[in-house]
Amino acid sequence: MDICFGDSILFVATPSFPYALEVTNTGYSQNVNNCAYLWTIGGVGQYSNDSIWFTPPARAGYFIDLRITDIFPQVKRITSKVRVSQLPSFAGTGPLQDTVCIGQNTTLLGGVTQQDTVGVNIPNGTFQIGGIFAGLTALPDGSGVQYSTNIGITGFDSSTVITSASDFDQLCIDIEHSYIGDLEIALTCPNGTMVSLMNAYNQTPFGWNELIPGGCGNGIGTFLGNDTNLDGGAPGTPVWTYCFSPTQATLGTICAENAAGNTVINSYGFPSMNPNGVYLPDGNFNNFIGCPVNGNWTITVQDNQGIDDGYIFQWGIYFNQSLYPDQEGYQNTVVNDFWSNDPTIISGQNDTALVVQPSTPGTNHYTYNITDNFGCHYDTTVTLEVLPVPHIFTDTVACNLFLQVSNTQSYSGGSWSAADTAIHFSNSNVENPIVTTSTPGIYSIVFTDNACGTVIHAQIEFPPYVYVDILDSAICKGNVIDLVAASINSGTQQSGYNLPIQLLWNTGSTDNFIVVSAAGQYYVTASNVCHTSSDTSIITIKQCDFEVPNIISLSSLNGNELFGISETQDITEFECIILNRWGNVIYSFTNPAGTWDGKTTEGKLVDEGNYFYKINATFSGGTKVEKHGFVFVVH
Repeated sequence: MDICFGDSILFVATPSFPYALEVTNTGYSQNVNNCAYLWTIGGVGQYSNDSIWFTPPARAGYFIDLRITDIFPQVKRITSKVRVSQLPSFAGTGPLQDTVCIGQNTTLLGGVTQQDTVGVNIPNGTFQIGGIFAGLTALPDGSGVQYSTNIGITGFDSSTVITSASDFDQLCIDIEHSYIGDLEIALTCPNGTMVSLMNAYNQTPFGWNELIPGGCGNGIGTFLGNDTNLDGGAPGTPVWTYCFSPTQATLGTICAENAAGNTVINSYGFPSMNPNGVYLPDGNFNNFIGCPVNGNWTITVQDNQGIDDGYIFQWGIYFNQSLYPDQEGYQNTVVNDFWSNDPTIISGQNDTALVVQPSTPGTNHYTYNITDNFGCHYDTTVTLEVLPVPHIFTDTVACNLFLQVSNTQSYSGGSWSAADTAIHFSNSNVENPIVTTSTPGIYSIVFTDNACGTVIHAQIEFPPYVYVDILDSAICKGNVIDLVAASINSGTQQSGYNLPIQLLWNTGSTDNFIVVSAAGQYYVTASNVCHTSSDTSIITIKQCDFEVPNIISLSSLNGNELFGISETQDITEFECIILNRWGNVIYSFTNPAGTWDGKTTEGKLVDEGNYFYKINATFSGGTKVEKHGFVFVVH
């Protein structure tokens, strides 16, 4: 019968009795109620009901032997095998590369085809050989009293005998007893040969025979197991197991290990032999050579001194598998396999190499499933680490001709580079360097990821500093001036790079000039995305001309008017001459505030009529004015 681990089987004995008294009216009675049933499960134990539930304790094969004995007694046997599915190893299943870059293809190994099996290995199954007696045997206090418990080994060919000590794997006893110095423990095979397991009593008995000659001591106070030291009391808990092997021992004999101090304190505070290991029997197991394997194997304990007692809870003997007549194993095979669906699988579902293209950074999980020929399902989940795409800043503007890079994200760093030699990095091999230049412009820089070689570009614009200038000026009274802002991006710039400059006057204008007619302060601000510059112009009003009368009246009736100019300020040089009709100078003055009263230089009043004037004047700032014309004199 082939089952999965954890399954249970109900075995039911249903014998028939064709020759029973109840059928033939002769012979003796045979029925299900007057027969004895003995189930022996190799490596597990013996059971006496007519039906048993069996849940295999391990992934192994088990020989099931049913022995039915009637009242005569006649014996009938039937055997069966139970094979438990073996746990597969998926050690070879998984990605060729533990870590890949996002967007890259990689291969997961695992699959079964007609030609090949990859990624999964199922070990051979083996059958449990031996038996366990699952019952409690008391070892009450006694002097020279022997206590025995046996296991009936069946299922071997009748010719199978022990050929060497190596035919034994292990013998294990769940036991407790206070004072090993009282005890002799021996194993007896079906032909009566006895071999000592441990003998800690070496005195001359008082009226009884030694179980085993020799021994290593007397009154040794070390305990076996978790004994409470209460004679006649309940067993201690938990139970301790001691194992013996002539070929697989990791410790010496009980006597040798006790002499070496290999003890531990049990749950009740008493020093007890260390159960962690496999002891060497103190007898020679080669003495069992020639003994049949089938039959009763017996553990005998002889207590040689009073007071102390204990229990054998259960014990088991396990033979080397080579002894079994149908020495066999079994091999599970894969009858169905598949990878669980995943959107990143792009090919290989029916092959032993699955091609995947992960699209999500981080840990990606893939599950491989198999079903073996026993109908048992197994799976394993493998992981694939997917590296994220690195991230750097987006295109940006950097003021003051430098940029402190920040928030670069990469799996294992990277390096920076730029094709233009005007760009400099404080350290091109750190994630967040300082980038500088002395030449304003727009530059492309590159980050290359160390892990995947991914290349990312970004642009940095380094705007230039700005300069603006407007001039102070003085304008003639009544005139206007175009006040022009001269603005530039300062310094040498990248070829072809020309960043616009925005202007803003205090008048609100954004043009490159304003029209000014009044005195005052005018200022302008020039700016780009990073920098600003301002300048102020002081505008003043100056006198650049004057009015000259063309008629004067010298009579009392008309007001005794004088000839002179209307505006005299800011004049630094001045000359006015008066000429008669014949072109003779009759009067002149050089003070711009001066006047002509219609008289000659000699003080003689001139006749009525037209006279000619010529004026030459220079204003501060160098402006020259020449005026000439006629003035009519009226008496």
